[in-house]
Amino acid sequence: MQDTPDEALEHIVRLRPLFVETLTLLEREANPIVVRKPAAGGGFGRRAVPTGFGGD
Repeated sequence: MQDTPDEALEHIVRLRPLFVETLTLLEREANPIVVRKPAAGGGFGRRAVPTGFGGD
């Protein structure tokens, strides 16, 4: 006896948006460019904000 996928098709169709959203989130979190963005207000290679100490 073989089962047909007709009953499962409705569930698969409803899961598709969740699958796409999961892939989007994984790609965003795994993207090395996002990780390497400098933090607001500076980062490596940026001039430090003068503090007024030492004539700045």
